[in-house]
Amino acid sequence: MNRRDLIIGAGMLSLAASSVIEAADQKSFK
Repeated sequence: MNRRDLIIGAGMLSLAASSVIEAADQKSFK
C-alpha cells in the first residue's frame, strides 16, 4: 500500500462523509 492509495482512500472517505452529511442536512431542513 503506497501513499497514492492512502490519498485516494482518504479522498473517497471524505467524499462519502460529505454526501452523508449533505443527506442529513437535507432531511433536517425539509
